[in-house]
Amino acid sequence: MGRPPAVGLRYTNWDVAVLDHDDTFAKLLGTQGSRGFLVYFAIYQRAAASTGYYYKWDEFSPAILAQKLGCGVTADCVMQTVTTCCRIGLFDDRLFGSAGVLTSRQLQQNFITAAKERRAAVQVERKYWLLGDELPKGFIWCGQKEVCPPTNPGLQAEQSINESKEENILTPVAPMRGDCGKPGGKQGDGRQVSGSSGKPPPTVQDGKRARQTVCTKLMKLYYQLTGVAFYADKEQRKAVYARMDRGATQSQMEAVMRYAVKSGLTPMQMYGEQWGWLVQFAGTGR
Repeated sequence: MGRPPAVGLRYTNWDVAVLDHDDTFAKLLGTQGSRGFLVYFAIYQRAAASTGYYYKWDEFSPAILAQKLGCGVTADCVMQTVTTCCRIGLFDDRLFGSAGVLTSRQLQQNFITAAKERRAAVQVERKYWLLGDELPKGFIWCGQKEVCPPTNPGLQAEQSINESKEENILTPVAPMRGDCGKPGGKQGDGRQVSGSSGKPPPTVQDGKRARQTVCTKLMKLYYQLTGVAFYADKEQRKAVYARMDRGATQSQMEAVMRYAVKSGLTPMQMYGEQWGWLVQFAGTGR
């Protein structure tokens, strides 16, 4: 199984003279002091580590961040710093007010620089993007009502062909009569049918197709729940197959998906290392 798609960044770039060349930081330090800068830096790094270019803020975030930082930083200090950062332009005030999202042009430009070398297409939320409608090469839109295009369009076409073949895979085949009028005799085309039902014995290929059918159903469910299409993503399908190999059933995997999709997990993530605790909270019994 290949590596899971990268989410967030492992590092960020900072100008060594940022405090000397940017008057915005002088405003932050002048109003909130060094603790204010510490809070800003912590949020910036959390945004880069979590999504790469934005950080989702909620009512519990100030208290949690204050506890993590210590050094006399309180929840009120955190909230005052966030408000100041939005007012002076270190974070986008409009997005924070409308969506509870902390991001900035600088953060997104750093994200482009760090993520542009990734082999897989990098998905970004249009509604949180501040750098215009033209994305750099290797980046694609992925909104709640938009379907991200596959990184390999040729694979999508191949998948469509496979799906059309899979529709009748599990349809029972009526037994054909042989020359003697009984199942098991020779067919008119010369093929041998075994068993009293007249069905051909199962083959390895049949098992493979059945797995593909289940996987496709799971991908369709994911699309119905999120609006994101993973039909043609090889790595996502590998994650599903790997979990099947370990004994997971279709109903079990569907239950986990319904529970985990609320956390924004992809099939690769929910059927990977997170399976152990997800399967317990989903109430599937394993």
